[in-house]
Amino acid sequence: MSKTPPASPPLEDRGFTLIEVLLAIGILSVMVTLSYSSIESILRSKKAIENDQEIERLELVLMRRLTREFQLAYPNLPRLPPADNLKQRFSSRENLLGKQGTMPNGQPGDSVTFVAISAGQQFLEDRRSNSGLVQITYSLREDPERAPQEEYPVYSLIREEVPYKRPYEQAYAEALRFPLLDFAEGLQIEYFDLREGVWTREWGDEERRDLPALLRFTLSVRSPNGKPARIRATVPMRWVRGRRR
Repeated sequence: MSKTPPASPPLEDRGFTLIEVLLAIGILSVMVTLSYSSIESILRSKKAIENDQEIERLELVLMRRLTREFQLAYPNLPRLPPADNLKQRFSSRENLLGKQGTMPNGQPGDSVTFVAISAGQQFLEDRRSNSGLVQITYSLREDPERAPQEEYPVYSLIREEVPYKRPYEQAYAEALRFPLLDFAEGLQIEYFDLREGVWTREWGDEERRDLPALLRFTLSVRSPNGKPARIRATVPMRWVRGRRR
């Protein structure tokens, strides 16, 4: 008596073969890889756009502030004596002092000191503010609290403001110092000598007194993502325009 073979299970009850499972895993892996690459590309593009926007915002803010304060430089008032030599006196033509310098990274590290009218820093919160005449200094300094970076060392752009008054000890005691920017690499400041028709990075010596006709600054910075950029502007000094009219 012959035995009939058992009937095959219905197709819907059959499992996947090993080849089918491996094939599905392979397709899934390709899809995940493509999706990850697309997301990574989108994130890079987003960071690049945000980086450029931050540089543009920074450039607008700094250019407006520096341009405004340089144009508030006031002639015929001597600079304050330096804090380490309060007995020193300057003439009414010694209004601005520009010093050429170099930072440890080899980039320019210039500084400028000048007397400005109505340039006192105002604070929204309950903090001491200055008004009227002040002496302003811009310079680059190292931040002692920041760990050094091996790839590109950065510095802080410091704004120092001293009220223009006596006694000088009290004026320096009321000085305000704060960073405007904490990822600068270099600062170069040039002054146009109208008499000689040349640009120079030094101002305030025996030959070059009063205020320059033009001031040009170049600030090298690093964006939050580490992208280098430069902020440049040429500032016509207001007192020169007024004198020519």
